[in-house]
Amino acid sequence: LTDEAILSGYGDPVSETNKQLRMSIQDKIDDDAMHLLENDAGIYRFSATNATLSYSVINEAMMQFASEEEGELTYLLCSQEGLKQIKADTHWFDTVDIGADLLRNGVVGKFAGAYVVVSNKLNGTNGTRNAYLLKPNALTAFIKRDVNLETDRNVLSKKTLFSVDEHY
Repeated sequence: LTDEAILSGYGDPVSETNKQLRMSIQDKIDDDAMHLLENDAGIYRFSATNATLSYSVINEAMMQFASEEEGELTYLLCSQEGLKQIKADTHWFDTVDIGADLLRNGVVGKFAGAYVVVSNKLNGTNGTRNAYLLKPNALTAFIKRDVNLETDRNVLSKKTLFSVDEHY
């Protein structure tokens, strides 16, 4: 950022730059998690014969978790289109019966025994969309070093340079 941009910019360009750089790091971690879901060979994938998320499709996939510990939360990660499909189903439970801490974590409702979380990263291409059933901590980013933002000043050109990284 030049001194001119900092002094004449509306708002606080330095804080906004910091915010945008941190958000880009968070997006990268999120993209890596989505890549893992789509490509990891160790993840069980359930293929439905139709493209609609329905109670029977999700319930059949939930049966894969039947042998695991009863009462453990299960999350359904789906796209906006998937949410639209399951909200049309009579088995949809709105957020009325969901605890406040689940709502803070992005849960928008409950369907077929799973808490529904929506991600725009699952919108897919060419009409293909994926949905995932996940147990808590199924995807975890181990942060080795939090976001590290450094600045350097170039006095000759009157610019402040920004660099950011995070190790996970």
